[in-house]
Amino acid sequence: MTERLAWSNEGRQWLPSFRTHAEQCRGNGDGAIQLIDQIIAGAADRLAGRIIHSGDNLGELVHGTDDNPDLRRLRLHRA
Repeated sequence: MTERLAWSNEGRQWLPSFRTHAEQCRGNGDGAIQLIDQIIAGAADRLAGRIIHSGDNLGELVHGTDDNPDLRRLRLHRA
């Protein structure tokens, strides 16, 4: 739905500024593609079970886990 609003003719007519806003907030997808390529190459193997974002520097994040083993680790807390 978001892509349709951003790039279709109907979406541009209904919300003309949505595409610009979406690209500013979410980027154009290049960061996600680069992240996927790095994951496939094994650069994120030590980050299993952690949250990563498309703008992350995986090398810095892996190094950060040396100092903080719980850095971005997914955890469930029972109330």
